[in-house]
Amino acid sequence: MTVELLAAARVLSKPINDLYEQGKDRFKSKLQKVKLNSNINKIYKSMSSVHKVKTIWQIDKAVSLKKFYYPSSLRIANKNTNINSISKIPTNGNIVIQGIVGQGKSIFLRYLSYQEINIGSRVPIFFELRKIEKNDTLSDHIVKILDSYGFDTSPDLLDFLYSSEKLILILDGFDEILQEKVKSITTELEHFSEKYPNLKIVISSRPESGIENSPYFEVFSISPLSPDELPLILAKITDNKNQITEISNAVKNSNTDIRSLLTTPLMITLLVMLYKSEQKIPEQLSDFYENLFALLFYRHDKSKPGYIRERSTPLNERKLQQVFESFCYITRKNGFSSISNEEMHKTAEEAFNATHVTCDSTAFIEDITKVSNLMIEEGYKYHFIHKSVQEFHAANYIKSRPEEAAIKFYIAMRHSFYNWQQEINFLQQIDKYRYTKYLFIPCVLEFFSANDISIDSWNPPTETQLNNMLRKLYFHVPKSGRVGLSDISYGYGDLANSYYMVSIASKIQQQLIELEGHHYFSGTDEKSTQMIELARRLGEHDDESDSREYVKINNYEYFKRKNLLPNCYQIINKIIESVHISTKEKIQFTQTEENSLSI
Repeated sequence: MTVELLAAARVLSKPINDLYEQGKDRFKSKLQKVKLNSNINKIYKSMSSVHKVKTIWQIDKAVSLKKFYYPSSLRIANKNTNINSISKIPTNGNIVIQGIVGQGKSIFLRYLSYQEINIGSRVPIFFELRKIEKNDTLSDHIVKILDSYGFDTSPDLLDFLYSSEKLILILDGFDEILQEKVKSITTELEHFSEKYPNLKIVISSRPESGIENSPYFEVFSISPLSPDELPLILAKITDNKNQITEISNAVKNSNTDIRSLLTTPLMITLLVMLYKSEQKIPEQLSDFYENLFALLFYRHDKSKPGYIRERSTPLNERKLQQVFESFCYITRKNGFSSISNEEMHKTAEEAFNATHVTCDSTAFIEDITKVSNLMIEEGYKYHFIHKSVQEFHAANYIKSRPEEAAIKFYIAMRHSFYNWQQEINFLQQIDKYRYTKYLFIPCVLEFFSANDISIDSWNPPTETQLNNMLRKLYFHVPKSGRVGLSDISYGYGDLANSYYMVSIASKIQQQLIELEGHHYFSGTDEKSTQMIELARRLGEHDDESDSREYVKINNYEYFKRKNLLPNCYQIINKIIESVHISTKEKIQFTQTEENSLSI
């Protein structure tokens, strides 16, 4: 046994011994076998695998976090705060760590889980939520993990373990749960939170996945990287100092605002990969992904002169990419993030039909997993090397569709966009004309029409119009009990009907929150308590609530009583004017495009 294993096992034995001491009067025989040294060593080996991962940079084999992890920061009290353990996050409640595409949420959670092992006060249960299938529950998977650690999983002992303060659930990727499972998993998490207040739960997710609205969780956002951090992250990716200098200088001297895109570890990793391959700096978000398919397919070949890796399919690169794009679109439409072998073959056949290709599904799967590593097989399941790879290639498939099919997609997105937000972000760049004409402009015009605003010329909304907009923005407050920061959730009311209505409404809501110091209520001072009681008196019953009872109060009523309506008017006017200017420019863009194609 290595020195490292011995030392780690000693640390891990502490929370397990604590469990034994707490429960020996009731569960002595059941807990005795868990605290055996041989079992603790087995638990440590199983837990410590969390720090080994395959990344888009290092696909061939799992690599230790210790070799490439760059410390993540959370935005706390308007400051970027470096977090090296869960105990450093300033809350006693459960936590959602929120981040956009590529911010390293999964890596951060793995790091925090590994830190929990080394701290030795709790037994961490790390689980990737994408592995939950249609007929599974979260509880099923937690029980399986505890069973693999050697714990007896009888109901009475599980109840003791969950209540003990010696377990912590670290759950990665709420946004990757099957859409049909989101409601039931949220209910399970809230049940855990309510029944076992001593059981700490930490979840990672993209924004607007749904879990951030739960009153049982407080949201902390990962801070974007600053330009000063670029060389530090480059040094984690490559030890070639000349290359670090070259890339840093190329970014600095770029004619485009590339630095505004280099705010996540994923973007910097893709930058290095593309620069090494093509000696150029990407100009916009889509450029980072545009050549990724070819780059991953030929990375091995380019590293070994004269060597070309044998493929299983007879398809050329372009045709194979078209099939892969169709495959990605179908998996996104079906809500797949973790895919069974049967689903892989079935989806591949659908993609062949959509692209009019004759191919063997086994050969296709071999090429996208073994040759390119665009997907990875783990435990009889497949998943994409990064979710954004799936999303970009799905967007590329939409871009390649004939006009009639693309228009149909964009019209559908006007009122059913939540599951396709990242694809829409890509389509803004790679299919700019159709995105602008068939999605952006109609949605903004719908917003303006609903609020009696003219697109023809700018006239600031009247006080009546502004008040009506404020009435359509609201927040939820639980009908009873103490209210904390995470108990407040926000809604867009009638504005939630279309893609851009929500976009505009969320901008307004965010600035109104900032007007109140980043939250409406602190839940502690006397003024906040008065406003909570006011909300409960004036608020309407929320019939949409399924697991608790809420009331909701609109922003007009709230800010009127705080004498802040003039401030609200100023915020909304500024945002609406900006949207008005932008929309006029986009209308001009589509007209210019159409005129350039006229005969």
